[in-house]
Amino acid sequence: NTRKPVVSFHGHVPASGKTLKRIHRPTFCNVGSDSFILSGGENSHAISMFQVDEETNDASASSLRSVFSRGKLPDGSGDVGSMAVHSNQVAVTVEGGEVIVLTPQS
Repeated sequence: NTRKPVVSFHGHVPASGKTLKRIHRPTFCNVGSDSFILSGGENSHAISMFQVDEETNDASASSLRSVFSRGKLPDGSGDVGSMAVHSNQVAVTVEGGEVIVLTPQS
């Protein structure tokens, strides 16, 4: 049923009270046996990571989930444009047209 989301994720956009003007497309990312959703957010200058678990796939109850982890982009990068995931790397377009490649750090 598309009328009622199974899960809603929040916290990837700073609370400013302003109307958002850009859509940041999320992408799925698997790390080992764990699944995550990665997303940018207007004026966040970061990539937010949301954990997806078995409860997320339970259509019997809708839930609201917060950010699992947030990675700040290098200074001067601006906002995230689009992202692509390959293995343990994430390619991110940023303001100014640059593409940066990021890898997770333990």
